Amino acid sequence: MRKISAERGKKLERGKKAINFPIEKQREIAKVGMGVSLALTATTALFMKNPSSSKLHVLSGVALVGFSLWHYSLYPKTSKTPSKA
Repeated sequence: MRKISAERGKKLERGKKAINFPIEKQREIAKVGMGVSLALTATTALFMKNPSSSKLHVLSGVALVGFSLWHYSLYPKTSKTPSKA
């Protein structure tokens, strides 16, 4: 596996300034987002008869999928095919 440097990060444009987030910080934010959206999805599942809770349940489920895809994209892609000798 290749090693990812700590200074590698994605830039977010805010006005004229660019903000660098280290890859470890992005991973942490993605994990926290997944946990919060999962807890919100599970909690709102208990109150599906309420229309506002039902909408919040769907939105938190979409957020969970988004955070999961973001989290997946933050790790290096390695092939797991066996090498031919």
